[in-house]
Amino acid sequence: PEPCVVPPRALPPLIIIDPGHGGDDQGTLSIIKPAYQEKFLTLATANLLKEYLQKLGYRTKMTRTTDKFI
Repeated sequence: PEPCVVPPRALPPLIIIDPGHGGDDQGTLSIIKPAYQEKFLTLATANLLKEYLQKLGYRTKMTRTTDKFI
């Protein structure tokens, strides 16, 4: 009989998430109180997206995880 060969498992797709802005580049600032800087909203949204994609089984990589300019 021929040997049983199990194919290697493929890695799940890798999704790169780029929150944009950061550090000195704050993006826009809301004009309605409370004031928000875009750099903080993009990072918070990117973190939520990362968690959601990981729960679906995807691999993720963030271009920034803190308030710094890349």
